[in-house]
Amino acid sequence: MISRENLMRSKLNFKKKIITVLILFSFSAIITTTFNFSQVETDKSSDFYEDTNLINLNLKISKISEKIHIYDNWSAAKFDGICTGNGTYSNPYIIEDLVIDGSGSGSCIWVENSEVYFIIENCTLYNSGGYWDDSGIRLSYVKNSQIINNTCLNNFYGIFLSGCANNTITENTANSNRDGIYLNGGAFNNVSGNIANRNDHFGITSYSNQYNTISENKVINNYYGIELFESYNNTISNNFVYSNDNTGLRLHSGRNNTISGNSVIISYNGIYVSISNNNTISGNSVNDTVYGIRMNFCHNNNITGNNINDNLIGLNLYECENTIVSGNLMNKCGICISGSLKSLRSYDIDTTNLVNGKPVYYYNNKLNLGTNDLINAGQVILVNCNYSIVSNLHISNASLGISLNYCNNISISGNDVSYNKINAIGLYYSYNNIVSGNNVCDNLNGVYLDNSDFNTVLENTVVNNNYGLYIFNSTGNNVSGNTVCNDNVHGIHLDGSNSNFVLENTVFDNSFGIYLSFYSNYNTISGNNANNNSWGIYLEVSDYNTVLGNIANSNTESGIYVTLSYHNTVSENIANNNNESGIFLFNSDYNTISRNTANNNNEGIYLYYSNYNSISGNTLLGNIECIVEEDCEGNTFRDNGSCNYGVVTPDFSIYILFSILSILSAFLLILSIIIKKSKRFNS
Repeated sequence: MISRENLMRSKLNFKKKIITVLILFSFSAIITTTFNFSQVETDKSSDFYEDTNLINLNLKISKISEKIHIYDNWSAAKFDGICTGNGTYSNPYIIEDLVIDGSGSGSCIWVENSEVYFIIENCTLYNSGGYWDDSGIRLSYVKNSQIINNTCLNNFYGIFLSGCANNTITENTANSNRDGIYLNGGAFNNVSGNIANRNDHFGITSYSNQYNTISENKVINNYYGIELFESYNNTISNNFVYSNDNTGLRLHSGRNNTISGNSVIISYNGIYVSISNNNTISGNSVNDTVYGIRMNFCHNNNITGNNINDNLIGLNLYECENTIVSGNLMNKCGICISGSLKSLRSYDIDTTNLVNGKPVYYYNNKLNLGTNDLINAGQVILVNCNYSIVSNLHISNASLGISLNYCNNISISGNDVSYNKINAIGLYYSYNNIVSGNNVCDNLNGVYLDNSDFNTVLENTVVNNNYGLYIFNSTGNNVSGNTVCNDNVHGIHLDGSNSNFVLENTVFDNSFGIYLSFYSNYNTISGNNANNNSWGIYLEVSDYNTVLGNIANSNTESGIYVTLSYHNTVSENIANNNNESGIFLFNSDYNTISRNTANNNNEGIYLYYSNYNSISGNTLLGNIECIVEEDCEGNTFRDNGSCNYGVVTPDFSIYILFSILSILSAFLLILSIIIKKSKRFNS
């Protein structure tokens, strides 16, 4: 505790110290002491020094105090000169103008079991202990306090309330702590007008609280901005939440909360609500995030009147039943829904939601939709719809352009779907649909099939997407006659998809022209032109596929590349003028490579760690090496034209020697007969 005598002496010198500081500021910079903020990120060092300078300024103009612990003993604290007042509403106890260094243990100010009126204001509190309840200011089972205009730095918690009610936390600065302001198990507290920046975990967090108000705070550069966990009937409003790494504003396992009027900018998740029911999210502005407003496993929530701009996904709903979505304005993003058919059918999404000023059309369980049902669409979402036509629309700068969810026998044709953040056209658990003649440019994914079977993707122009045509875990689809080019990663990608037909597509200027991965088996890749890519046709961990009659020329790597794949047939393809190999097998066994033409490559056919493959009937001309084997065994080679690699040449030398000996023996036998006859004649 501070002695009364020291406190009075400090008061007498207070004005002199202020004058001294002003004089020093007018002539030179203040020399400051460096404090060890071990958890402040290195890229925020300039902010760290601002906080340190603030501490040192307060050291010059405020009283230096030891740590304070009040256990409902305000009279003793007043006697010791720690506070003034008498604890009434009109004359509360006041602790003010102190600087307290916690010296790495405990809390700087700890008040517990108090129901009198008191104020803690204008104090600087730093360097508390590192345990879960050590804080700059700690209140335990406290009512009727006001925590005003304090600075809390480099503590475990800047300000920590546990089991508290009817308190006001306002205009404080809680920077560079583990958590800035933490409310645990309380009610009817007001947290407003505070600054909570650069805290390692949470700027402001509420655990198991009710009827609290968190408003008009500035929460910047934390890992999480504001979080409510298992909290009910709270209001989170008009906060400025900027550049928090993971989530700007998070609600988990809560109900009957209102999140309104907040500005959330630059986070992975803007507003993230999970396992929470009967909440209202309204009138917020959410910009420059990956997920603007994100909801998982939530029921009976209301999302209305928000401005959601420049996010990857504006509004994302996953397994959220009975959600009302209305009056939201989305620019350069849109709505993404996913999950079970039951959840998707329960949504109420009306046309007052706008994407780039145009209506969002959400239809559920409809038949025979047509052009008049989709006028001037900003985004189209169909759920459990059948026998409908989506045609001649111009949709751009949404998150998803056209989405079919559990839909059958839909025709999507003649649309221009470009510059969308995720998918231009997406099919999810949808069957027997036709996607044809669309212009699909500059999206993340051009046409995306997810668990969707027996669809036809025909004669689309797919240009300058990250993935042109992406088919995931889907069977029996026909992908034919498309032009797919200038895609950054894959032109046509089959991922875990079986028994599909990729036929007569033109695929060029991609990293991978046609790419099969992750057990994409029993597919037919035939008649495609896969030229001028990095790799023309690429099989990875994919078996029993037929690669037949394709042209894979002038690729910067290999024409056809097979890795970690077995029992494939690569036949009658042309793979010429590639920078590396015409056909390359890496760690791939029991494949058949037959009747291909692979001319003018670095290697015609290259086998590396690949065993028991059959290489036959190929034309391999003008390559630096026609066939190369490295660390292989059991491969067979035959009839590969002028390339004799692997052909066993008989050793004729023994036959020649045998022939000479035979001739010599015959000559000697004849000579012996002649001599015998000559002797008989002479006798």
